[in-house]
Amino acid sequence: MIITGMFLESIAQIILLTPLLLPIVVALGIDPIVFGIVMVISCEVGFLTPPVGANLFVAARITNLGIDKISIAVLPFLLAYIGVLVFVSLFPEIITWLPDLVYGSYG
Repeated sequence: MIITGMFLESIAQIILLTPLLLPIVVALGIDPIVFGIVMVISCEVGFLTPPVGANLFVAARITNLGIDKISIAVLPFLLAYIGVLVFVSLFPEIITWLPDLVYGSYG
């Protein structure tokens, strides 16, 4: 999803990839809520990276700075997104504890 985020917008990624990946994810026993959150974070990471990086162009236009300066300024946020993505992938209970508390455990 990070790779497709470099070339497609988030909505297009979700429309194209969810029907393909969700049956695989469910068959592997991964919670669909966790998959959805990981997918959204991955889409945003892809949206912040070149070659398309639409969010970079928006930020550059708003701030009147070049893409090179915006790309450097966004690096801490990009690293934070990747860190959250890794953390959530390792500990999916962080995402599911409230839905599990309210609705009961999935599966």
